[in-house]
Amino acid sequence: MRGVNKLVLEIKSDGEYFEKALLFLKPDKKDLPQKEITDGAERLLQKINAKNTPKNHSLVPALIGLITGSALSWGIVFLIGIIP
Repeated sequence: MRGVNKLVLEIKSDGEYFEKALLFLKPDKKDLPQKEITDGAERLLQKINAKNTPKNHSLVPALIGLITGSALSWGIVFLIGIIP
């Protein structure tokens, strides 16, 4: 059986997708103070939650691209004479 002597820390999360995480403590870190271990675990979960939080993207670049593409398309149409 694997992991019999592993130290496992269960952290509850208030993230959008996960309710808790199981973290396996490195053997050389087992003698650290409990507060330092739990603080590190909570920082890790906050970092994961921050990465997975949807960002509010601006519509301005998309609109600029749409307008520019449309203008170029119409310019090409007029240049090749499809529309007099």
